[in-house]
Amino acid sequence: MLLKEEKTRRIVIGVGVLVIVLIAALTVNGAQPGSISRFLTFLLHDIVKPASVSISSKSAANVTSTTNPASYIKCSFNTSSTMDADKILFDKIAWMGDKNNSANEWFSLQKISSGALDVSGYQILSKNESIKIILPPKTVLSDDKPVFLLARQYDIPGIAADLVFSGAVKNSNEGLRLFNDNCGLLDEAMANPDWPAGDNSTKDVMERDLKSLAWFDASHPLSPAKNIKQSSPVATNSQQAGSVNPPSHILISEIMAGATGNSGWEFVELYNPNSEEVDLSGWSLEKKSSAGSKSILVSSSRWSGKTISAGKYFLLANGGGYGGIVPADVLWPASYSLAYASNTLELYNPDGMISDAVFWNNIPEGKSYARVPSDGGSFIIQEVPTPKNSSS
Repeated sequence: MLLKEEKTRRIVIGVGVLVIVLIAALTVNGAQPGSISRFLTFLLHDIVKPASVSISSKSAANVTSTTNPASYIKCSFNTSSTMDADKILFDKIAWMGDKNNSANEWFSLQKISSGALDVSGYQILSKNESIKIILPPKTVLSDDKPVFLLARQYDIPGIAADLVFSGAVKNSNEGLRLFNDNCGLLDEAMANPDWPAGDNSTKDVMERDLKSLAWFDASHPLSPAKNIKQSSPVATNSQQAGSVNPPSHILISEIMAGATGNSGWEFVELYNPNSEEVDLSGWSLEKKSSAGSKSILVSSSRWSGKTISAGKYFLLANGGGYGGIVPADVLWPASYSLAYASNTLELYNPDGMISDAVFWNNIPEGKSYARVPSDGGSFIIQEVPTPKNSSS
């Protein structure tokens, strides 16, 4: 009886002879080098199974395997790929750990498209690529189980991780990017130098509003767990009215950050989804940069005596560059401006509470970022801006 080592040696020799014979046959018959290369790739990837890379993982509802084929394309954090954030997003990031241990870092992905989504081979990279994650084969997110949770430790209190990763999330000058199995960029969360939300002292997790894509501290009134704003059209049922959308709740419905040759051609359109007119005296609009620094765009003094009727719009615009046919209801100083990329707008009511907030990755020149429909839909890039004022 042959020993196991001898059997293995004979199999390897046999496969080697077979390869030589087949390549010779292909060459004699005029096969192109590319055909021979593809044949060898097929032989190595599908006949002779490659070594695999194992990622530690606990048993979880969404994952049935912890092995990733080494043949997956290796993505790079630095990419020129255009982001396609319409299927899956980062929705929570505990970049600061928790009160028990700063190493208790975790983050989660949320499927936002309908139906099953196979995320096998999707990759997550940190800025310096100390974190390199490949989601295992047969990893499918469903409408019933749309969240995939990744953690740095096995035993983080209250966290049932689908996958445990190695490496650490830095508290500043950091980034996480999500790629599909072809290295197409799907989403990112960046700290430039600070994270846009989350608190290292209170250990508040950074949470995302999946409609506006803005980030908030977990304890913030507008965080997903505490958010009172409605993500669907205003309720007409008398039992719902008043409990979902208070009268002082106003939405940001369209944003333009500049036009070709005129970066000051900017406006912000508001919409009143309530059944009552709202007095805008004392309201204010602030912007937040990609680095997290905040500044006033439209101060409260400019809103004095202004109102927005039920189901109507209100237009704010740059006083030095806006030139739309529809006149603005309020102008902000020409020296204040929006950025085309990685900006957030926060709309505050007179009590200092955020009524709405919108984050955008990029608004191309001459186009706008519009909520469709205005009373609670998702934001899309709109080819032709459609600013509306209080008279529209």
